[in-house]
Amino acid sequence: MFNNWKNKLFGNEFFRNVFTLFTGSVIAQIIVFAATPIITRLYPVEVFGVFVLYSSLVGITSIIATMRYELAIMLPEDETDAANLFFVSLITSLCMSLFVAVLLFLFAPAILNFFQAQKLDVWVYTLPVAIFLSGVNQSFIYWNNRHKMYRQISVAGIYKSTTGSGMQIAFGALRWYNAGLIPGMILGLVATIIYQIKISFKSLNKISKQVSRKKLWEIAHRYKQIPIFTTTTDALNTFSNQLPVLLLGKFYGISMTSFYGLANRIVTTPAGLIGQSVAQVFFQKAVEKNVNKDGLYEFVKKTYFSLFKLYVIPFTVLFFFAPQIFKIVFGDHWTLAGKFTQIMLPWLFVNLINSPLSDLINILHKQRQFIFYPVTLTIVRFFALYAGYFYFNDVFVSVGLFSFTGFVFNLFFMYYLLRISKI
Repeated sequence: MFNNWKNKLFGNEFFRNVFTLFTGSVIAQIIVFAATPIITRLYPVEVFGVFVLYSSLVGITSIIATMRYELAIMLPEDETDAANLFFVSLITSLCMSLFVAVLLFLFAPAILNFFQAQKLDVWVYTLPVAIFLSGVNQSFIYWNNRHKMYRQISVAGIYKSTTGSGMQIAFGALRWYNAGLIPGMILGLVATIIYQIKISFKSLNKISKQVSRKKLWEIAHRYKQIPIFTTTTDALNTFSNQLPVLLLGKFYGISMTSFYGLANRIVTTPAGLIGQSVAQVFFQKAVEKNVNKDGLYEFVKKTYFSLFKLYVIPFTVLFFFAPQIFKIVFGDHWTLAGKFTQIMLPWLFVNLINSPLSDLINILHKQRQFIFYPVTLTIVRFFALYAGYFYFNDVFVSVGLFSFTGFVFNLFFMYYLLRISKI
């Protein structure tokens, strides 16, 4: 009976691919989780806060860097078009990184003063490098996803976690506090990119002769809706999600950025990696179903229900016991991060369920119609955070208002995705 169940389950291509990516995500996350309690004990709270701010800036700008052309790599039937899109993504990443480098050369002191992050010091000048590496990494992930190299994508994630966390612990043990967390992150990106170049060399080399300046320009213009609308949407979504990281330090001190950052990281990283595994397979499968007009709505509903069952138990445990868990696992001075977690959980729960399915906007070409959502969300979230500071001067009120607005908007987003997939 067990063998029949196993054969039936693993005979399903979608489940088999998700399981492959999920396994890699779990291993990568175990490494990160094992390293985090060590890191929180090795580094001062303020240093961790600076790293959270740095990671946030990289996350926001790396989305703009590729202009989201990597999302289009999955779409064309022709392999030459896909290869040209891959190189368009790399070129835009390089150009944006150079642009950020110029901005930092001119305005770095003003940026550090605004965020109260003088401890970033010279490391702020490494932002262009991290942005470029993040863009390259994302481009390779989508190229390999196109070729269904799910096992290799999983291994790449493990390389990133192992190298990054290992170097951060090593630097912390040597008491290189100001030169530990950020270089570790950069080295993790370098390790995963080297591996992905190795596994992608054959497929790229085979098609690289058909990449030309004329074709690059033509393909970039053909998929111009993605940089015009998707980049704006994704950048605003990421920016609005990172608003607490950008503003809590300014309003309440950089230590509050640390507490919020750890809370957000502990909840979203494992769930996000699982969601990313689902998203990569969902994207490929949803494109097929949309092209074939074959039950996209039912597939979306089934994915939502599966994610709900996956997250509901761990989120319930965290809702009741987060402060105690954070105190035991990360140290006495991180209890506040557990309280932030309790406040944020309703929003994070719905957001993480929505996230793997958000590419439906691109698949169904709804970028233009959906642009109002991230614009409105960003404005409302900013005023939610500011109201908590201006009227109450209370960090818990600020985080609570931010979480509530995110929860309401994500319920609407869920309804919208179900509706457009049905139409």
